[in-house]
Amino acid sequence: MINKILWTIDNELEGKVFERLCTDLLSREGYYDIIPLGGNYDNSRDAEIRKLKGKNEIDEITFFQYSLEKRWKLKLEKELAKAFKKHNTIHNYVFVTSSKVTGRNRDELKSKYLAKYKTNLIIYDREWLRNRLETSNYDLTKKYLGINENELSIPEDLVINLKISSTQKKEKHWFQYFRGNYETAIIFFKEHLLTEPKSPEVLIALSWSLYRVRNYDEALYYINIAIDIVGYNYNTKAIKACILAEEGIKKQSKEHLLIAKDLFHELAKKSKRAIDHYNFGNTLSALGEFDAAKKSYLRSLKLNSQRAETWKNLGGVYSHLGNYEEELNCYNKALKINPTLTQAIVSKAATLVRFLNSPLKAIRLFDQALSIDEKIPMLWEHFWFWYAEAQYKMKKNEEALISIKKGLELQPSHFAMLNLKANILSVLWRNNKGYIKEAIEFYNYRLKVFDNEIESVLELLEIFTYLNKPQNFWNMISAVLKYDNLNLKSYCNKKGIVYVLIDVLRCRELYEEHRLITPLKNYFELDNSKSITIDSKFVDILHLELSIPFGNLCKSFILYNGKSNKKTSLNKILNTFMMI
Repeated sequence: MINKILWTIDNELEGKVFERLCTDLLSREGYYDIIPLGGNYDNSRDAEIRKLKGKNEIDEITFFQYSLEKRWKLKLEKELAKAFKKHNTIHNYVFVTSSKVTGRNRDELKSKYLAKYKTNLIIYDREWLRNRLETSNYDLTKKYLGINENELSIPEDLVINLKISSTQKKEKHWFQYFRGNYETAIIFFKEHLLTEPKSPEVLIALSWSLYRVRNYDEALYYINIAIDIVGYNYNTKAIKACILAEEGIKKQSKEHLLIAKDLFHELAKKSKRAIDHYNFGNTLSALGEFDAAKKSYLRSLKLNSQRAETWKNLGGVYSHLGNYEEELNCYNKALKINPTLTQAIVSKAATLVRFLNSPLKAIRLFDQALSIDEKIPMLWEHFWFWYAEAQYKMKKNEEALISIKKGLELQPSHFAMLNLKANILSVLWRNNKGYIKEAIEFYNYRLKVFDNEIESVLELLEIFTYLNKPQNFWNMISAVLKYDNLNLKSYCNKKGIVYVLIDVLRCRELYEEHRLITPLKNYFELDNSKSITIDSKFVDILHLELSIPFGNLCKSFILYNGKSNKKTSLNKILNTFMMI
């Protein structure tokens, strides 16, 4: 990952701002009463603390020095020498550098300056800065670096190998790009191409920026132009593979995914970069090759075990392989690295709902994800479905209905959410008649979408029966059963069979399949040459009369055996009832 905090410190922060940032951070580390100094005549200290024993007697002196210089050892040596020319005693010398300091360097320098100056050297380096600004002190991150809490890191760019000079990085398009402001960078890149239409670096960066904002079609267009100019290299191959993989997932296009798989496979064979094996694993997973995806993710983690997204996606693979314990273990590892990784939080929550019957824990996780990023339902298409499913399992049906409505506002055609809303309303209108109007409107809407979908018909029939609206009942049931030559209402009332019509409807599809195997004409054939001719009204009556015991049989079988494998089991048992 490109860390946005460290990138900003390295490329944008001025010395004076860095000094103020360090002083504020250290004051929260227990260095109370720190006095900022700085300036050109600071005598090698940017801040100090002088603890007093008595009125005029100093107990302890601590100096602070902050440095953005790459050659930090020389800076430290120089500033310490200057400090001890002016001061005989400095008990503690705190040095903060934006560079990385190894443990060995830290120990050696501490011993060296303790012997030379009798001072206690304390070093804070870039990892300390990253940790304090990335995991807490968000107000200082925003105040001094201009980075909000939810923008702490830039996803690892495949184009960091572009040869862009430090001078170029200050230009507006590169400036926005390296800060991860891709929407703004896209505008400036396109403006730049008006004067330099064949700049490969700009074309590659523009393509990657478009990919980052999920504009895959346009991203593919520009990367292909770049490939025409410079051919396939690491950057162009990797970016094109990323685009094709995401487009393949979005469009459920196996063709896109297979091309991406080949490109990533070429990269992964030679690459020692964790990101390449991670991307290869994503593509294999999208193709349903979960065992191979697992191996690729594990290779990626061997190279970089601190990438939270890899642990999260490996968890998804374990889910497909049915190993839910290992799946949750992966999500927990991802969240230990990055507690705000919402994709891991919601994936964990969904598994708790789907497979582990822990809806309350799931709801808490969904709420946590929303508190981190209120836009998560836009990024994770099944968010509201599983949130509502958890509420539904806890019998919080009114809350579940609110959640499912939010989901359908974003995705009106989400099949699972439409079904769940039907189930929720089915419970609600029976317990609270105030929901009847909403239920009628929704089930009628479903009938328009799914063309006489049977469960909605059954719900409406029960509502009309409860409301004592016989005309609505008969109009609907006649439209579904379609006995054109029979006055269904009159016949059923006369025969006293109204109460079984819902069972007849419930097994209508199975009955029609059964009739294909044993058509009614079989009952009227006298021999191979003669058959009885009957009128169409009698055929309708016969169909209705025969479907009644069929419906009773189906209802009894389902009540006894449950709904699992209903169709397969029914077809088997019906073979013994060939005379129905």
